[in-house]
Amino acid sequence: MKVGIIGAGKVGTAFGKFLINHGISVIGYNSRSKKSLEHAINYTKTRAFQKEELINAADVIFITVKDDQIQNVLETSIDTFQDLREKTFIHMSGVHSSKILIKAYEKKADIYALHPLQSVSNIEKAVKDFEKTYFSIESIGSKNKHIKKILSSINHYFEIEPNQKSVYHMSACVFSNYLTTLIDFGLELTSSIGIDKDKAFEAMLPLINSTIKNIQNEGIEHSLTGPLARGDVKTIESHLESYNKVNQEYESFYRVMGIKTLDYIEKNSIQKTEIIKNMRNVLEDSHEKDNN
Repeated sequence: MKVGIIGAGKVGTAFGKFLINHGISVIGYNSRSKKSLEHAINYTKTRAFQKEELINAADVIFITVKDDQIQNVLETSIDTFQDLREKTFIHMSGVHSSKILIKAYEKKADIYALHPLQSVSNIEKAVKDFEKTYFSIESIGSKNKHIKKILSSINHYFEIEPNQKSVYHMSACVFSNYLTTLIDFGLELTSSIGIDKDKAFEAMLPLINSTIKNIQNEGIEHSLTGPLARGDVKTIESHLESYNKVNQEYESFYRVMGIKTLDYIEKNSIQKTEIIKNMRNVLEDSHEKDNN
């Protein structure tokens, strides 16, 4: 099996090297960027190809360009091909399903979407991280011998349906992107009382890490701590009172997160119904007044 990669960015370069490390033959790259292409072929010790040449030579063609370029890159690459049977096309986008490669499927190719649940900012680190990364895989058809060989090099993966891809990607955004937003929100609060952001993050990092560790060890159902979990209505009221003096622009966000946390508390029977109701009234009453 020979693998070719269209797109020589960080993901394509790192995953190509990962496959090579697992004994899979990556023959080379195609890329619009001469600089990225040169780095990719030097790093993986492969060679540069024209698109049509790459498709002819490879059994599996990965398309690792930006999400909004995938469809156009595929369609312009296969325009001169009438029959693509025995070819496998794979993109690595988190948001798009395999259906974005439908033009190749119509020419008898197998199509897949293989997405790593990993942010790639450094190529060498990503190559190592892929060893423990979970991947999602989905396709219109059944798995062929080529994708089975690719998957054999991956330690962790799960299968989803094409119509589930949007929800899957949304969940990844919540876990990754919105965690960043939450941390930034916390740092804005500490900054508002004169604590340097770098020092605040350093101080809070053990708390962040211990929370993740608790979830890992105890399960999400048993990991919530703090005033809402304790049913401490007075503390929540004091938080909200402080918003009347400083950080008022963040009050709505705090309330929304508090209400969502109460949903979690109710779902997991962490507090008595009456206490949950009281805390919800504190958070929702003022929230509704703000909206009015």
